[in-house]
Amino acid sequence: MVRRAREVLPGVYQVATLGSAVTILCEGDQVVLVDAGLRSTPRRVAAFLEMQGLSLSQVTHILVSHWHPDHIAGLAAAREASGALVAVHPLDTPAVCGANGYPSPFSHRLLEGITAPLSGLLRPRPVPVDLALEEGFRLDILGGLEVIHTPGHTPGSVCFYFPALGLLHVSDSLQCWGGRVGPPSPFFTQDMAQARASIRRMAALHFDVLSFSHFPPVRSGAREALQALADRLN
Repeated sequence: MVRRAREVLPGVYQVATLGSAVTILCEGDQVVLVDAGLRSTPRRVAAFLEMQGLSLSQVTHILVSHWHPDHIAGLAAAREASGALVAVHPLDTPAVCGANGYPSPFSHRLLEGITAPLSGLLRPRPVPVDLALEEGFRLDILGGLEVIHTPGHTPGSVCFYFPALGLLHVSDSLQCWGGRVGPPSPFFTQDMAQARASIRRMAALHFDVLSFSHFPPVRSGAREALQALADRLN
């Protein structure tokens, strides 16, 4: 059930499902989740935590990188099982809360039409948001987690920066095909101009490892790869 779990760095794990990976941060008996995956994902997360001698009840926060369904369809179940605080950037909060209905994640109407029969299976349940993941939000785990607002993929997309670990978790703000770091998918990105500006911001950070939601981490030459991408976009 948890064969597709990987260790990014000590204390940083990813559990993958058919959708995107959930990133699990563990320090002592404290657990923090980054995203919640699909509806079935919390069961995989619970199984992984049990193998570590932990449980969902020890999750203190669920940090949402952005509102797309493969990242938040499991959010309601994870919140109910853990009682954790849910944190979302204010610009993505309406989609998570269901304030104005659930928007389409596609930037192209053709894709929206093709996937319409599956929309009911993917649509998340509305979830109350407890904390605002604004620029500069910090959480005391693994030497300190910092939120970097990186709009483009969605207006409220955020990345999670761990200076002490030399890690930048970019979720879907970047892709990495064949080991080559690239911009986010144009099919699911709302504003590519914003996304390119966010890439230039990320490239100014100091880190050694890049982790993603849909790709294996880049452990060697990560910052140089991102800087080269930013230079190509100038």
